[in-house]
Amino acid sequence: MKRIKERSKGIIKKKRMSFAIRLSVILLSVFTVFSILHLCSSIKSITAQYSDLMIRETKRTDTINSIESHLAEHQTYIFEHVLSTTDSEKNGLESKAQKDKKELMSEVQELRKEFKDTEYDIRYKSLASNVINYLMDSETVFSMSHNGQYDEMHEYMQDTLVDYINSVNDNVSSFKNLLQEDTQI
Repeated sequence: MKRIKERSKGIIKKKRMSFAIRLSVILLSVFTVFSILHLCSSIKSITAQYSDLMIRETKRTDTINSIESHLAEHQTYIFEHVLSTTDSEKNGLESKAQKDKKELMSEVQELRKEFKDTEYDIRYKSLASNVINYLMDSETVFSMSHNGQYDEMHEYMQDTLVDYINSVNDNVSSFKNLLQEDTQI
């Protein structure tokens, strides 16, 4: 009888141990599943944030590329305007330049929304200032060209406008490179 009691105690101990082990495995499995779900949720959130960041940076870079493209077109129109001999050619080129000017100002304003109160704010202000000064100076060239002030116009272009063209082109390229470097980090 004593043996039977000891044997039944041993069986009960084994069953308790087996139950404890099963319960531990179940609890660890549940904990593991919840941990994996939490990890997946965190990864999804991080991925969404990264996607938003990349979309925003791509939009910024696209806007800078568009500004660069419109500046190149506008500059071409200025130089063609200076070389044009007829008023109809000059008026057509000036009309195209005005269209590009509106696009440039719209894009500069779009960038303002993107960069206001960010680490790029000072860089944006420098770019905007250069673009605005360049556009004002280009208007002076158009006016001189229409008025036949070719000597003054050539001197003005050499002394003023070319400097703004170089400055604004360098500023746009620098800004574009900065944005591209930031997206690669």
